[in-house]
Formats: sequence, C-alpha cells, structure tokens
Amino acid sequence: MTGSSIILILIWGLACPFVLGSLEACLTKSFEKLSIARNLCFGFVLELFVFGILALPLIFVRASYSALKYSWLFVIAILLCLSVFILYRHREELFLARDTGEKKKPDILTLSVWAAAIALIAFETGLLTFTMHMDADDARFVAEAVDAIDNDSLLYINPVTGEPTMGEGLLVGELRKDAASPYPIFLGLVSDLFGLNPAICAHTVMPALLIPLSFAVFYLIAMHFFDRDRKKSGIFLLFTAVIMLFSFESEFAPGYTLLNIIWQGRSIALCIMLPLLWYSFVRLRPKEGINAGELFLLIMINTACSVLSGTAAIVAAIITFAFAVSGAIEAGSIRHAVLTGLTAVPDLFCLVYGQYILKAIYKI
Repeated sequence: MTGSSIILILIWGLACPFVLGSLEACLTKSFEKLSIARNLCFGFVLELFVFGILALPLIFVRASYSALKYSWLFVIAILLCLSVFILYRHREELFLARDTGEKKKPDILTLSVWAAAIALIAFETGLLTFTMHMDADDARFVAEAVDAIDNDSLLYINPVTGEPTMGEGLLVGELRKDAASPYPIFLGLVSDLFGLNPAICAHTVMPALLIPLSFAVFYLIAMHFFDRDRKKSGIFLLFTAVIMLFSFESEFAPGYTLLNIIWQGRSIALCIMLPLLWYSFVRLRPKEGINAGELFLLIMINTACSVLSGTAAIVAAIITFAFAVSGAIEAGSIRHAVLTGLTAVPDLFCLVYGQYILKAIYKI
C-alpha cells in the first residue's frame, strides 16, 4: 500500500464522512457539541444514500460505471460544501463546550475501562485487518467490483458464469438481486477512490474502517441510554467487544459478521446500519411530534440498508413498522404511524424491484 493510497483512505474514509455527518445535526435540529462518532456514522449513511439514489436508475438503463462514479462525486462535492457551511455557521455550538458548571475529572476506574475497551476494539480490528478470513460470497462481491472498475460497467458480466449480460443477456439470479442492492458496485467505487484493488480494499482497509465504525454506533447507543455517563458507556463498550469476540457459534451471529466478513453488505447492515436505525428511532419523542428532517434521516438510513442487502431491507422495514406502531400508540396519533411507516418505502421498493419488477421485465 503506497503513501498516496493511505492519504486517499484518510480523505475518503474518514475526513469526508466526518464533514458530511454535520448534515445530521441540521436535519434533526440538534446542534450540540461535535461528536466524532455521530458525524462518521451519519456521514457514511449519507454516502450510501446518495449512491443508492444514483445507482439503481443507472444500472437499470445499463449506464457505465464512470457515469455513476462522477455523478456520485458531483453530488458529494455539493453536500461537502453545504456541510462546511453548516460547520462554520454553527461553529460555536459544535466546537465549543457549553458551560455546564464544574467538570469532574474521570476517575481511575473510568480511565481503566475505556483503556481496556479501546485496546480490545483495536485488537479486534487488527485481527481482521492483518489476517486472512474468507467467505463463500467473497468471489461474487469482489468480481462485480473488479468488473465495474476494469470494464467501466455496471453488472455487465455474470460473476458465476462469466457470461455477458448485455444484448440478449439477462439479469438473473444474484445479478438481479445486486441490481436492487448494488453494494458490490459501492465496494468498487470505494476501492477506486482509495486507489486499491477491490480485493485488497475489502480484506484490509474496510475492516480497519468499519469495525471501529460499528463500535461508534454502539457508543452512541450507550451514551443515549446511560445519559452520557462515560463510565457506564465504557463498560457497555467493553462488554460488547468481549461478546463479539466470543460469538462465533453461528455465521449469523453479530460477532462472526463483525470479525470475519464485515466488508460484505449484510454484515455492514447488521453491525452498523440496523443498530443506527434503531438508535435513530429511540431518540424520537413521539409525543412531541416528528419533523421533516427526522423523517428524511430515517429514509436515508432505510435506503442505505436497502443498498447493502435485501435481507437488511426486510429487517429495516420490520424495525420501522414496529416503531411506527409503538410511536403511534405513545403519541395517540395515526398520523405518526403513517409518516414513520412511509420511511420504509425504500426497503419495500428494493424487495419488489429485485424480486418482481426486474423478473417481469426480463420475463424470467
């Protein structure tokens, strides 16, 4: 890995999501002190959301990979400019701590817990970044990503048979599913931006970025439930890291997906997007109503889930409908249920589009 690749990883993998994440504060109207974890999480959501909005129609019309790449970069550039403006305009709220009285220094136990949690998370990240782990789906994901970059195409080649899908070819089987949830193309885009081969990016760089990002989501959840108590939040992270390290009893267990195949779409959904969706719902106060920005944020996360995996789309829709019903009961308003339930439209469209619309179009 060259020095230029490391710089590109820092820019596209950390700096850009961090800046983009400031838009979340604008949507939820919660301009509080800057949170690196929150910005990185919601910045990644925004990148996936923009990709999903652009990728599905471009794949449908059989556009080139270059068209998707440069249109995505154009939209992201606009959003980055908007994010910088928001950061500057609200710099006092975001960068300056509010005067909350005398601050207590963290005690030895708190520091020890956080040191242990960070050390264990770093160990788990290094475990996957510097060692070899394989999964049966690797070949298809990486093949589609490589095909996109090398042939300037979007699902032109069936990675299982090597047959072209242009002309008389059909989007069948896995390709039809990936046309609705095009995460492999996103992997190719990220690899291209990093200046790396998709196989190298997936097995070395993505774990180094995504495993800490998963724990960033858990950190947000802990800080919310423990009323920003850093000691309790640190203990929560430490126990979560321990549980992840010893949950390899099934390939569907969170620990397996986090520490073995985190670069795959369903794993990102399980370890990052679905917990983030749940966190976004529990922050809501149904009795106080829900504004358009909060609804749009839920739409963004649901869209990101649908981009990652069809299974993630199903689970995200279930979570959304469950919170829509419970929120309506709490608020005593059917309107709340309808508005919240509509945020699952991207998930439902993903499922219908991949399983029925494309199947009907290609008559398969």
